[in-house]
Amino acid sequence: MTALLADVLFWAVVVIVVAAFVGFLMLAAITGPKARRHPEGWRGAVRDDLIVLGPVAPFLIAVAAGAFEPLLRDQAWWTPTLFAIAGAGLLAQWLPVVRRARARTAALQRYPSQ
Repeated sequence: MTALLADVLFWAVVVIVVAAFVGFLMLAAITGPKARRHPEGWRGAVRDDLIVLGPVAPFLIAVAAGAFEPLLRDQAWWTPTLFAIAGAGLLAQWLPVVRRARARTAALQRYPSQ
């Protein structure tokens, strides 16, 4: 019972830390000068950032899962699956919606804040 409580408390702390980190990043994105210059406001800036980072997220989740669960790394299917997820993420970078979002975020980064 104590081990179960320790596991629950550990994952509760992980969830709280991740929520605080995401909240801090959202606050920084909302109040930053880049968000004010975006044609659609801060929501457009956050949306574009998420679109650009979205194809990489499954790979990062898989790497984190492999880091926390050593039994996954010992499986024969783990490495090909990891490379397939990484390849799909790299190919998704060429989707038109991702390229347009990357162009908008790059344009916002080029010009100095007012």
